Amino acid sequence: MIKLSNKKIRWIVRHCAEIGDFSTIEAAQIYGITTRRVQQILKEYRENGEIPVLKKERRPKTSLTEEQKKIINEVWKETRLGARLLYYELQKRGYRIPLNKIHAYFRKTGKTQENPRKQKKRKRC
Repeated sequence: MIKLSNKKIRWIVRHCAEIGDFSTIEAAQIYGITTRRVQQILKEYRENGEIPVLKKERRPKTSLTEEQKKIINEVWKETRLGARLLYYELQKRGYRIPLNKIHAYFRKTGKTQENPRKQKKRKRC
């Protein structure tokens, strides 16, 4: 979960470094982050002279290809296995398809049903 946005980072830099009306501890408490993170932001600002910007570079989400969907459907028609056992069956056959993607595809196509008893919180947790 990202607690800071570019707007919040600008506010921290402006009020802690430029104006100086808030300390790092106060700024951290306002946004619910650690004081060390505020210090890191201010250090980067002092070194570069520019307000730090969040990086939006992350791994893009991937989805199943039509070929993978076709393979899953064929193997499922033969074996009628659930997502976990189908995952191992596909591995034996030489296909590498992630288990979570198989499970999401099954839920989307209606091949699996949610069990309401497994949805509730366990008392031991």
